[in-house]
Amino acid sequence: MENKENKIIFDINIASVQDLYSILLNKGYDFVTLEPEEEKVSVKFRKDGKIVEEKFIKYPIYTEIVIKAKTISNLDVGETKETQEGTGDTEVDGKKFKSLAKVVPGNFGEKLFLKLKAIEEKPEKKAAQKVSLGQFVGFLGVVLIILIIVLGAWLAFIVINAKTVDDVRFFLMLGININDINSFIAKTIMVVFSILVVTLTIFLIVFLFKFLTTKKIYKKKKTKFLIISVLVFIFTFSTAGAWMFLDKKVRELPEWNILALGDVKVYDNAIYNRIIYEDDKIRKNREADSFIDEKNRLNIIGPIDLRFDIETLAKREEKNGLKIKKYIWTFGNSSEKEETFVPVLESKTFDKVGNYEVAVEIELEDQLGEITKKSLNGLPKIGIAHLVKITEKVYNTGRKNVTFDANSMKSLGKMRWYPEGKTEPVTGYIYTTESIVEETSVYLGVGDEKNNYGRLFIINGDQAGKVNGSIEYEVSPMNDREYKLHVKDLNADKGLGAIEKFTWRIEGKIYEKEGEEGNQEKASETKHIFGNYGKYTVTVEMSTTSGETRKITKEIDVGRELKIKDPLKFTTDGQEVEAVHNSQTGDYIIRDYGIPSTLTIDARYVKPDNMIYSLEEISWDYESDGKIDSSDKKVDLTINKEGKQTVTVNYKFKNIRIPEEVIDVKEKVYIEAVKKEYEVNFKINQNTEYAPAIIGFDASKSTVRDSNISKFIWDFGDGIKEEADAVIEGHRYLSDGEYTVSLTVVTSDGKKYSTSKKLVLKPKAQKVKIKSSMKNAPVYQGIDFDSSDSIGDIISYYWDFGDGENSTEANPSHFYKKPGEYKVTLRVDFRNRNIMED
Repeated sequence: MENKENKIIFDINIASVQDLYSILLNKGYDFVTLEPEEEKVSVKFRKDGKIVEEKFIKYPIYTEIVIKAKTISNLDVGETKETQEGTGDTEVDGKKFKSLAKVVPGNFGEKLFLKLKAIEEKPEKKAAQKVSLGQFVGFLGVVLIILIIVLGAWLAFIVINAKTVDDVRFFLMLGININDINSFIAKTIMVVFSILVVTLTIFLIVFLFKFLTTKKIYKKKKTKFLIISVLVFIFTFSTAGAWMFLDKKVRELPEWNILALGDVKVYDNAIYNRIIYEDDKIRKNREADSFIDEKNRLNIIGPIDLRFDIETLAKREEKNGLKIKKYIWTFGNSSEKEETFVPVLESKTFDKVGNYEVAVEIELEDQLGEITKKSLNGLPKIGIAHLVKITEKVYNTGRKNVTFDANSMKSLGKMRWYPEGKTEPVTGYIYTTESIVEETSVYLGVGDEKNNYGRLFIINGDQAGKVNGSIEYEVSPMNDREYKLHVKDLNADKGLGAIEKFTWRIEGKIYEKEGEEGNQEKASETKHIFGNYGKYTVTVEMSTTSGETRKITKEIDVGRELKIKDPLKFTTDGQEVEAVHNSQTGDYIIRDYGIPSTLTIDARYVKPDNMIYSLEEISWDYESDGKIDSSDKKVDLTINKEGKQTVTVNYKFKNIRIPEEVIDVKEKVYIEAVKKEYEVNFKINQNTEYAPAIIGFDASKSTVRDSNISKFIWDFGDGIKEEADAVIEGHRYLSDGEYTVSLTVVTSDGKKYSTSKKLVLKPKAQKVKIKSSMKNAPVYQGIDFDSSDSIGDIISYYWDFGDGENSTEANPSHFYKKPGEYKVTLRVDFRNRNIMED
């Protein structure tokens, strides 16, 4: 009976994986599991989480089913020790299903889990599908990213290849001001590449997360995520690098507004300094506001103040290694010439009708210093075709009216006058301003609406409510083109109120500084580095709390000029000779210099007022006759004759940053040599500065006019006086200190003349140092102590060996009777009564 119950009944209807699929499908089971046991394989069908039917199959059938299930579900057939799961397509009873399989290692083999999922077949006719919001947003995102990439590539192409205004004309077509193109490109690149980098970074994080969270058994998936992560990382890094590269290239783009004007640029100083109108009909660019005709001539309404810039032409001339030293400007048949040291003429006023041909002659210097001259071509002709007559009527109050008379221009059509701050024009050929006190502007529009051109006139104020002050500056010691400027002695009329803002205009640049009541001079400070050497006009406008504006101007000559900061030193017999030095003129004056004497002039420590220059060469002309007498930095000049003598000193200072830049500086030394009634002096011959010492004295050059010296009486300042010769070979000083040495000479007719000098002797260096023959020794072992490394004039020694014993010898020996550690002390007495221990 027991054997009957234990008999296993195997289901012969289950012979393949297809049989399992059919049972699942026909009976509506959720899934089936195959669990191998010791003698059989249990097949359990489950529904709603419960086992609803269990069957048994033999191992060979189980093995075949597992292999087939793995194959259908794309699992590794040979892998039996790791859990696997997968899916695959299969067909059951003519219908397509998705097979889901999972195998888990067990004690008697792999457990198999199988499940079927129906695949919906698409109908022959495509039904209209609704697009979800997520799908639509995703699609737009992909399109946006593609557009951003294309935009970034196009911007990169523009930045790398743009060389002329035509290359960026597309931006002008978009209505972007030519002055703002570079800024627009920079901002667009920042937006485009920041979006790309952020997006790529998000993708990188997502794929890295998937790579890290995917289990090792899914090698293909893990490898795929790793490859995608690496590719996204490379693309992200490359995009960020391209961003930095393009950002640098944008900063190197030319100024299109300047480039658009060509090699020669002509500015209307009124508009260059102040653009007032924003209306397209009357707003002008910085070029002289007129038309350029087919003959390259400017038809301008005068009077006008123009600025000329030929920097591009100048750079072209200097490409061959030549250096332009000077620019000579001429205009038409005028004999007047303007000279500049930079390729810019800041201001030229044209106040007469006529044609003016601009000509510039340059002086070129080659590497050998040879100068050649050359005329530059391609400069425009200035045509003052019309002239407005301007008159002023100034009242006692300081206010004024300005009248503009354009009657000579009636042939051009209507005249429309636009005063500053007014939106509606005043028509007519004559226009008179309202009563004004401050700088203002008037724009003249000529012709009809279609053919409108004109001129902007700036009217200077400063007639009433004045602001007094002056522009002061300091030149940086590190850069002779860097200036720190401020307004000094500032004083504004009470009616103007306090100054709330300073606006500096230098070389076309604007610096704004907020006013500070009580400290306006400091508040007005600004710094500017001039582009080159030459003359510049600096303007500061001061805006007051009453709404008024006042202006102060100053012309600054930025030149390679140096002043001597640390001057020459003059001595005779080691004693300083007084000389008055004027650093502005470079003159030294030495008055009443007693002769015969030798004047030592030391230039070794001469320094200019600009730290970037150092003394390279020096030459001396003792008689100022054009001959070089010495090239040493320290010279001795013997003067025997009474009278005036002029010594010329020529320096060459080299720029430590730009070695080829050398500045010559000339100074003169004016010496008034006189033969005095007496010249009592002595020289101290001192070969040590420490006491005790033997010091020598030499008064052999002392003289008295028309008399002989019969006695030399010396007072050595240490209590010893003696009558001796003019030369004292040696006098012994025993102690350190400050001594006043006096010399009195007595002539043959009994006259006495005296002089004195200070002698300082320092105490010798003093030090106490102990040496011993050993530091570890047995008891009763003799130990030698040595004080020979001590320094100074020692008169006594006192040794304390730490065991109650002592000694007064310089280098004693001592032994210890008991074991232990002992502190040995040496105290010495020096001759100067100083006491030291070690």
